[in-house]
Amino acid sequence: MSEHFQTLSARYVSLSAALKVRDSFTNQVPISPPVFKINGKPHKSYQHAPSGFWSLTGLNRGNYRLKTGARFYFPNIQELVLPEEQQYTVMLDPRPDYPYPPGSMIRGLLTAPLKTILFNILSQVQKLVRGLQQKQPKREISLEQILPQQLLLSLEQIYPQQQTFIQEQMLPQQLLLSLKTKLAQARELPEELVAPLGLVRVTAEYSREDPIENRSNALCVSFSDNQGNYNGRYALFLQNLIPDTEVKLTFFKADYEEAFATTKAEVMRTNYVNLEMTPCT
Repeated sequence: MSEHFQTLSARYVSLSAALKVRDSFTNQVPISPPVFKINGKPHKSYQHAPSGFWSLTGLNRGNYRLKTGARFYFPNIQELVLPEEQQYTVMLDPRPDYPYPPGSMIRGLLTAPLKTILFNILSQVQKLVRGLQQKQPKREISLEQILPQQLLLSLEQIYPQQQTFIQEQMLPQQLLLSLKTKLAQARELPEELVAPLGLVRVTAEYSREDPIENRSNALCVSFSDNQGNYNGRYALFLQNLIPDTEVKLTFFKADYEEAFATTKAEVMRTNYVNLEMTPCT
């Protein structure tokens, strides 16, 4: 067997998952290269140019949690089940700092009482860890491995400088003690403090130009960011907007009252709508 054939054979055998990674705005390959984590740990990958597929190698039969990230995009978290499924589509949604082309946009900043933000997130994490403690009290876990996507991203938002707390493997009892301390700290915060609120689902309903019907209803959905300079900020790109049309905005996040706003969006301009979200009582 030739050395070349052996190399190709080795690559074929080690191929475990092919990922079709796409930008949800353009439906094209992302404008920045994706990086991958498997079960919380960085995983090497290589691209099959020019098809736009990334192949993950060196995985055995079983279930895996894949986290895909890239600059300008929200992370995507999904489950891999091998070998039942070997090809997956990963859609990356743009963050507010995404370099949109010139067009009609709505941007804004969403906030909420800091005390409520911390308490809601930490309480959800605490409940989940307690459930795992009852099932497997001696199994070491990390929050990055066990938390649902939205909850993990929210936790990373409020503790961006404490990645050890999120990634470190420890027993459930140790995690619960750490969470108890952080909850006590959250209770001491003054009520009037507000902070950017990430991962709020923002929906815009508007009328757009249609080549067949002249006018049609459109829906645009995005989320407020949860990190960095754009924390709490959102961006909506309104394609084919009809001039001087009214845009209806809906803001939704669990544990907060659903909020609404309307604005008249101008074609090829950026309109701003800021809002403070109210916690559910």
